[in-house]
Amino acid sequence: MFSGTVTAFFSGINPGFNDVALNLGRAVCGNIKANIIYTISKDYYLLITPWYENSSNGQSNVGTLTFNGVPSTGVQEPNSTTNKYGINVGIRLDL
Repeated sequence: MFSGTVTAFFSGINPGFNDVALNLGRAVCGNIKANIIYTISKDYYLLITPWYENSSNGQSNVGTLTFNGVPSTGVQEPNSTTNKYGINVGIRLDL
């Protein structure tokens, strides 16, 4: 489990807005990979590593967005999940 923070820099859109810091809810993340080594010859090897990674963020608290110091609305980071996968390929030479 992990949790974190994110800051929305609304002042970059308009200097009248404040920047809002939000605490992300707790979430679980992880990754898995499998190393495969194929022998091409005595000194050459093909390395293949398929991998998968999952990361999630829990819903944040509601932060107050102000314009020129006057509260205007609430902002919130929703739940989100990211799934990434790929394969790394390389060649190893033993001299």
